[in-house]
Amino acid sequence: LEEIGQDELLMTGEELIDFAKLRGVDVSQLGNAGGWPAFVELASTGTDARSRSYLDEEALRGVDPERRTRLAAFAFVGGGDDEVARAVTGTALAELVSDLPLVRWSGEFAQLHDLWRDLLVPDLSPDERRHAAIAAAAVARRQRDIDRAIDLAASVDDRDDIEASLRRAVIDGIDGGLRSEQLLRWRVHLPTTDESPLATLLDGLLARERDPTSPEAFALLRTAAEQFAGHDEPDLELVALTQLGYLARIVGDAAMIASVTENFERLAERHPPARPFLAIGQAWTALTTGEPERQLAALTAISDDALPAVWQITRRHLIANALFNLGRAAEGLDTVPDDIDSLPVPIPGALVTESQCQWYAGHPEIAAADPPQGSSERHGARDRFIAAGWKALMCTYMGDVETARAATATASTHAGEHPGPMVQAQLTGLEILMLVAAGDDEPAADRLRAILDVVPLGAGLAEHLFRHHFCFLYVLVPETREFWDGVVMPGTLAQVRQVIHAFAAARDGDLGPVGTVDWPEPGLIAAHVPVRWAVELALYATRSGRQEGRRLATWLCEHWQRPARAALASWTDHDVVGEAARDVLAHTPTPPTQTVRIRVLGHLDVEIDGHPTEDPNWRRERVQALLSWLVLHPDTSRDRAATALWPDLDAARGAKNLRTTLNYLHGVVEPSRGSGDAPWFVRSAGQRLTLHSSADVDLWRFRSLLDRAERADRDGHPLDALPLLLEAFEDWNGGLAPDLDHEWLELERIHVR
Repeated sequence: LEEIGQDELLMTGEELIDFAKLRGVDVSQLGNAGGWPAFVELASTGTDARSRSYLDEEALRGVDPERRTRLAAFAFVGGGDDEVARAVTGTALAELVSDLPLVRWSGEFAQLHDLWRDLLVPDLSPDERRHAAIAAAAVARRQRDIDRAIDLAASVDDRDDIEASLRRAVIDGIDGGLRSEQLLRWRVHLPTTDESPLATLLDGLLARERDPTSPEAFALLRTAAEQFAGHDEPDLELVALTQLGYLARIVGDAAMIASVTENFERLAERHPPARPFLAIGQAWTALTTGEPERQLAALTAISDDALPAVWQITRRHLIANALFNLGRAAEGLDTVPDDIDSLPVPIPGALVTESQCQWYAGHPEIAAADPPQGSSERHGARDRFIAAGWKALMCTYMGDVETARAATATASTHAGEHPGPMVQAQLTGLEILMLVAAGDDEPAADRLRAILDVVPLGAGLAEHLFRHHFCFLYVLVPETREFWDGVVMPGTLAQVRQVIHAFAAARDGDLGPVGTVDWPEPGLIAAHVPVRWAVELALYATRSGRQEGRRLATWLCEHWQRPARAALASWTDHDVVGEAARDVLAHTPTPPTQTVRIRVLGHLDVEIDGHPTEDPNWRRERVQALLSWLVLHPDTSRDRAATALWPDLDAARGAKNLRTTLNYLHGVVEPSRGSGDAPWFVRSAGQRLTLHSSADVDLWRFRSLLDRAERADRDGHPLDALPLLLEAFEDWNGGLAPDLDHEWLELERIHVR
């Protein structure tokens, strides 16, 4: 006798995928059938009418009225775990749903099929529904699922329970750092005329999201803090104070931060959970006054365990911020919170901290590859200001002035109607950086001197604001060099200062320091020196016989691309570094300015900016064969390529033919390449030949589309696979290189066909 239970009867995920293929439907269409074969069959037809009838007539026939009521209550609240089942029905989950078909399990969470809800819930009275919803909401609050708790209370229109959930939300560390759309959705559950402390707090948080510099946000949060203090609600008073302190930090109001810290101290005397926030207040003060050492000390004096979950993230974000300001960005990468944008709450400023740490740790190419988080419509004004400002800063260093201007305009839009001195300084700094990126050094120097007339350079905030960008002052305002040479530069900033000192000396005609300085990695220089100056520095070093200069130029051309090459080209006629510039240009590949597409499926062709190449050398059979070989073998040796194309020649004659044919091919795929410039697409390194992965090759795209389609079909999503197959078909034009006659093509043609 073989006993067969529910698990054996239900269709597995693989069986559902196979079934979906048989019926020609997407596997997601079958997901609500719970794996029951009869219902899967019904779901594949797009109807559930017969399954409703089955449930009503067959499955519920033997269910007694009391259990039916319990099941109805459980279905009404959307299911849950054992704690929810016991709170709502007084019955353990396993007992409640035992032997019941169409129950979906997600770990410990069970949910009845929507068919059950349609059949059972209408029998519940309003009181039964309210009891079930409020009991489930209480469990959701304990489990910190505030959205679910509020939705449950709202389903029975219980305002008191909604307020209880909102209070729990802000007390448990969500603390008002909620996304604006979440705040708006929750605020509608309180009357617009409500002047309770909770409503005032929510309104203050909404005002903060719209404009963190607005007097309205300050006034509402200050009022909320006073109201909570008057009602003796210390947990919520602490929330309002932390948000008020955050606003003061944004606008750089040290006096207000000090006032908030005093309130923290008074609150801490009667409410111990406020004590760790004294360290947060001290860190804010240090950040506002430009003292990262004090900021780090304040934050490391407390542990994560002393703070609510969200403030643990804030603490780590501020520690990482202090570390990269202390020249220890690599350590900051080990501290910065992961995947910050997936959190249910925003930590303004934290969305770009990892990118900043990557940049100042000497990996600016990694930071630049991913657009800064915090720039979408769902983010608040402060996040969008920071994200746009950081993007603008990166682009100025990379030489992309047009994008930097657009990002700066976006940052200005979200700077607020009453930006504080620090925000204004950041915007002014971006304008100066863009002047340098555009080659306007003299106006940039004038702007810098104007700033120094208002804020004299000295220890503290002024030095802190320029710390990562001191090269602009050092180079353009020589009278500041004595100050910067005397400042204790921590960590990697000390290495950068040596290079900037050597650069300034070289500009003044003394190449000695460039020849003896201890060079950091190219990425670290690129993170602190704008591309125009970094190229100039690389040429001085190359002229002095330092290979580090050539490495730096290669890095800049590889990663910052056209702005770096344009900067190199501007020096080719210079009396001192012209020869070095010409030599570096000849050996440093840079992406072409034209769009190049390579087609080997069907008629062989190379398209330049959408038009077939007009280079007469493309008509040479061996040029076409060499490109086809490289498409199939993108990393090969010269010997293999020569043997494949000229199998009847000896090695010397084959190598000679290969050199000639390779020169022809360079001209075909890069017609705009200057005389003496290093090729980008087909590269030589010793005996190796490489077709660069950035090439747009129809065969590579064709294979990639087929692989993606196969994965989608294997995972049970034929509707996702179909457009990929259709797109691949667009690249199919009659087989692989049909005009060529080479033995090494035959097997590849079979594979492609």
